[in-house]
Amino acid sequence: MRITAVQNGQEEEARDLVLAGMKERFGVLDHSFNQDLQKIRTFYNRPGYVFLTGISQGQIVCTGAITNECEGVGRIQRMSVSEGHRRKGCAKRMLHELEKHGLRMGYKRMVIETNDDWTSAISLYQNSGYSVERYEAGCVHMIKNVEGTKMPFEFKRIDHVQLAAPKGSEEEARRFFAGVLGFEEVEKPEVLRKRGGAWFEFGSIQVHIGVEESFSPAKKAHPAFEIDNLDGLIEHLDHHAVSYKKDEDLPGAKRIYLDDPFGNRLEILEWI
Repeated sequence: MRITAVQNGQEEEARDLVLAGMKERFGVLDHSFNQDLQKIRTFYNRPGYVFLTGISQGQIVCTGAITNECEGVGRIQRMSVSEGHRRKGCAKRMLHELEKHGLRMGYKRMVIETNDDWTSAISLYQNSGYSVERYEAGCVHMIKNVEGTKMPFEFKRIDHVQLAAPKGSEEEARRFFAGVLGFEEVEKPEVLRKRGGAWFEFGSIQVHIGVEESFSPAKKAHPAFEIDNLDGLIEHLDHHAVSYKKDEDLPGAKRIYLDDPFGNRLEILEWI
């Protein structure tokens, strides 16, 4: 599942998912309480506000939003997960992403509420560090101090994955990563070329193949690449006679394991 701010053209789909969850929760809908859903991008395009969507296989399967409660406090709301994607970790990932946005927007605490008989939601929030502030009118109000989780730095992303290979294996690396997996070779900085190896790129993902004199393949430690259309990749690997092993042990995901030409383990998965 890929989580991003709601995009142009997604508002109706996001609105339908939220309203479906509200109808399930309350039984009836009062649209006078849902003015923010009429023009989502307009309403949430202000300081201290954000509306996020979780996308899987081109469809919105999860939503969540932050509004300003008061100075230093953000309110998490519009948490909704489509019925077919529940109990697969979507809500937990969305909650974590919202907290990260809240920290970047300067919030020290986050509040959230849900029905006092929604035990699964209450358990999710408590396991994520929220404590009960009060019970009121059939709802439980919860709060979390997120400021204490903030470090004086922030990891932005993985810049690249380094895989070792034996000396003189650059052409074999090109045949596999470029010829089979569709990566493009990236020119190495001149000062690093004498070390051998090769660099490859696919979108924002970079794989660096480094030469190791006493090479030994990584059989356990491995990178995991998220992909769209794993079935399409599997068909592609079959066409190129590349062996792989399917694995169904990770809830909410389809994944395979395969080795690069040098025996390094690779994991490729698709969240569903």
